[in-house]
Amino acid sequence: MHAGFSVLGTSLQCADAFRGVPTPSNQIDLILDINADDAASAAAAEAFYQRVVASQTVTVDMPFESQFWGGKMGHFTDRYGISWMLHVMPWSQIKDPTAE
Repeated sequence: MHAGFSVLGTSLQCADAFRGVPTPSNQIDLILDINADDAASAAAAEAFYQRVVASQTVTVDMPFESQFWGGKMGHFTDRYGISWMLHVMPWSQIKDPTAE
């Protein structure tokens, strides 16, 4: 089977295990990186995190909180063992390491 879904306006596509019976694992990590320069996107990320936690279908591994680098980040694992990281930071503050 193939599936698709949207999280915070981003389309994600996925497929089943081609090599046998699919089983939950901790080998999949996803990061949702949101541009806080867009206030609506930052607010949507905050609301998304609150809905996910309120669903009681995830294990919160790291609360969604401000971090020392200026962004806000949280981490949770869903009931299928998939690890999700939510990161919100103004992209205008990210420095290009290759720029002179």
